[in-house]
Amino acid sequence: DQFSSEDCDPSPAVQHCGLGEITVQQFRNNSWQALGQPRFSTPASWVSLVEYQGNPVVVYHDTEVNGRFSVMQYLDGAWQMIGDQGINEFTAFNVRAFAYDDLLYVAYTEDARGYRASVQVWDGQAWRYLGESAFTDSSANYLQFMRLSGREYVAFRDGSNGDRCSVMFFDGARWQYLGDHGFSESEVDFVGLTYLEDQPVVVFSDAKSLGKLTAMRWSGSKWQLLGQAGFSNGVANEIAVDSSGTEVYVAFREVLPDSPDAISVMSYEGAAGWDYVGKPHFSKSHVNHLDLLLGKDAVFVAYADVAKEHHMTVKRYRLD
Repeated sequence: DQFSSEDCDPSPAVQHCGLGEITVQQFRNNSWQALGQPRFSTPASWVSLVEYQGNPVVVYHDTEVNGRFSVMQYLDGAWQMIGDQGINEFTAFNVRAFAYDDLLYVAYTEDARGYRASVQVWDGQAWRYLGESAFTDSSANYLQFMRLSGREYVAFRDGSNGDRCSVMFFDGARWQYLGDHGFSESEVDFVGLTYLEDQPVVVFSDAKSLGKLTAMRWSGSKWQLLGQAGFSNGVANEIAVDSSGTEVYVAFREVLPDSPDAISVMSYEGAAGWDYVGKPHFSKSHVNHLDLLLGKDAVFVAYADVAKEHHMTVKRYRLD
């Protein structure tokens, strides 16, 4: 019962930047291979990878156009722009891509707009704002996005509410708060957004619990704890989440006293509460750029391994 780096099938894809330019690799025939040309982009940061209409798409902070975000899709054997290079107006941060059905979303913040949140959507023909641009009241750090049952949500650390967690939803015309503004009991870091049984769930590093993980679920009328507050053994310094619908998984960089920080994964399984998946601290070294994908019968974790000169590593935990 441990995370393994062997036999990563079904084939996930990972992105990384070589000298600031993007390379996408796919695991195929028991080895990692570049998908298309390596380093195909202009110098980039804040890179996000999703699958859209069966093809990989990368969204990134594009330094060639003053940090506005650009989007490229792998199609017909080559990487191609979706829309113009540099789609938004100002330097973009917290850039994240999300794909649902035939829609491709990009959530981001902009420095010139006080790091407020914006969401744009590609409908197959053009990019357009979902509601107003810069719709949050103040800065929206650790911005996350999700579409659930046809409704769009964002979660973030809310600068207008003491850096507590807030969630907003799009009602078809404008963005509104879901429940109270800043509903967490204290300030948060490293926010994750997912769902459990068709209701939104947020997971965050909780200042009240000394940086340990806390999760909250929307009950339909208010936000409630999902399990106990501060359920991890150590401090969480980075978070990635996913859900099967009935179980929630969170990967995080865990810091324990007198121990180097490393990756742990935990899951919530109803009455059993939160528990570790496999051995905690399985990466055995400091990592960056953590991501989590829940497959049909396995959990995949990807990260840049500091002990291996920041090279990418993908590990899998079988659930069967």
